[in-house]
Amino acid sequence: MAGFDFDFSYSVEQKLYVDACIEAAKRRAHSIRCRWRVNRFPGLQRLRCIVDGQTRSLDLLGRVLEHDLPIICEGVRGGLTPVQARRLGLGFTELFLVGRHTGKEDGCPVLRPVDETSLYFPVFDFVEPGKGSPLLQARLRITEDVVTDFGLGRYEPSVMLEEFHTALEQTLRELFPELPENARWPRLIEAAEAAGYLLAQSRSHHSKPGDEEETNAENKLHFHSDKLLLSELTKRRNKAKHRDGDPLDPWISEHWQCVGGVLEIMVNRLGRTLQ
Repeated sequence: MAGFDFDFSYSVEQKLYVDACIEAAKRRAHSIRCRWRVNRFPGLQRLRCIVDGQTRSLDLLGRVLEHDLPIICEGVRGGLTPVQARRLGLGFTELFLVGRHTGKEDGCPVLRPVDETSLYFPVFDFVEPGKGSPLLQARLRITEDVVTDFGLGRYEPSVMLEEFHTALEQTLRELFPELPENARWPRLIEAAEAAGYLLAQSRSHHSKPGDEEETNAENKLHFHSDKLLLSELTKRRNKAKHRDGDPLDPWISEHWQCVGGVLEIMVNRLGRTLQ
């Protein structure tokens, strides 16, 4: 578990918007198994927010706040125009992101409207300078977004299966340029295994967004080889795309972090290869 807290002050005119942001942030945090608490300073327009959760859950929380709070603020019956309200919702998200980045510091930031947030915490680092061709980087930026939105329950499993398969295939093709351009998926996996890039056994946290906290620690972990993981990904993706697969297949909901970790490792290998 990771956690941080941040203070901020706000004007009387902003109170209705702040209250709406706080309530929405609490609900969004709970839905992805984070905890958001608030301490109020009596007699002051000042709050302290205390946020706890797993690192990737906090990544998801930052994304959902950036998306939802501007819309929520638009619906508040206050004195701001819709544009001003949206900018204030982004300003609240900015306080969350900066607070997570810096930790609690002396002083108390003031809530201010912003046009865009200055920080971004991706759930996985699929895109970094110098790693892969511009075409691959563009693909992986899409994958970052799809992974985040899937973690928030905004895409069906079949979409995530297809996106992971596409991103992994394109990454492996650049990782092994000596293979024929038409090399099929099993050949790409064989090359990754021969190069020692696939772990024989890896351990991953079982962390489905929205699940209640498990009481048995053993239920939080599962073990598998990377090769079997990718084989299962392919089988379920092919069934969902071409045959009678279940579009709501729960497998990827239980393994999206595992597959994301493999893709992240492949991208890192690619970076060392090209440099």
